[in-house]
Amino acid sequence: AAGDLGASALAVVGAGLAGGLSTFSTLAVDAVRLANERLWRLFWAYLALTVVLGLAASWAAWTVTSLASG
Repeated sequence: AAGDLGASALAVVGAGLAGGLSTFSTLAVDAVRLANERLWRLFWAYLALTVVLGLAASWAAWTVTSLASG
C-alpha cells in the first residue's frame, strides 16, 4: 500500500526520532544546569549557538543533497 513504509524505512525513522529526542534532552539538561549555576552569558551563548549552528548544518545538508540529486 502507498502508506506502507516498510521495515527498513520504519527503523530509520525510529532511529532518527530517538536520536532527536536524546539530543533535545541533552540540550535541555545542559541549559538548565547553566541557568541553575547562574552562568547567564554562557547560557544564552549556548542556546544561541546551538540554534544557529543547527540551522546552518540543516541548510548545508539540504543544499548538498539538492545539488547532488540534480
